[in-house]
Amino acid sequence: MAFRLSQDEWILCLEVYLRHRGRLPKENARAIRELSESMRRIRAALAGPSKRFRPPVGVLRRVLEFKHLDEKHVCAPKPKRAREVWNAFGEKPHAEIARIAEAIKKCTTAKEVREVEETDMEHNYSVVESRILTRVHAVRERDRTIVRLKKEKFQDENNGRLYCEACDFDFANRYPRHGDGYIECHHIKPLSELRPGEETTPDDLALLCSNCHRMVHYRRPWLDMRGLNQVLSRAEAR
Repeated sequence: MAFRLSQDEWILCLEVYLRHRGRLPKENARAIRELSESMRRIRAALAGPSKRFRPPVGVLRRVLEFKHLDEKHVCAPKPKRAREVWNAFGEKPHAEIARIAEAIKKCTTAKEVREVEETDMEHNYSVVESRILTRVHAVRERDRTIVRLKKEKFQDENNGRLYCEACDFDFANRYPRHGDGYIECHHIKPLSELRPGEETTPDDLALLCSNCHRMVHYRRPWLDMRGLNQVLSRAEAR
């Protein structure tokens, strides 16, 4: 019976396709068996323990979906998520996809993955590159201890003020008293570099207003701070 894949699983399938492009493995090959096991772990991380698993024969079929997309076969409709992943990553170098795939696999057992509710994910992130990595990213952005340390460090360096590092918006000035002490934190480390158990420091965070924070996460790939500043500079130059 056919099974539906998460975006993370499709990314892993794409990595296997790109790694073996031109000479795809068979269903009993080591690469397919390892992919099957990795997909089982992703399923458990996202949906909890389950007796259902990703059989190698079905996994190989999913890998072949990218062959059909690569060769522009039009004889049958392709799964929507497969097309989305191909459109986003299909033209990128294999090394880049391999880094993302490796980060996903390493983070499947991370505590942070299980600390984010689906409703929270949908509210805060319009487009995600990986469900697993986005969950880790989200938890690290809102860790109360590190957020407090970041704010204190920033205030010490800026005469007690808290303001957006991109657009200079100050909640305390715009909303006197009510906005005092408020600012959002963004984890600036690229998704593909996230590792389970890795310590987050104040320097890994950027202070952003709600608008800038939303814009960072609005489109794939997410903006880094330099990209966000370039967007703001273009807007100011009009």
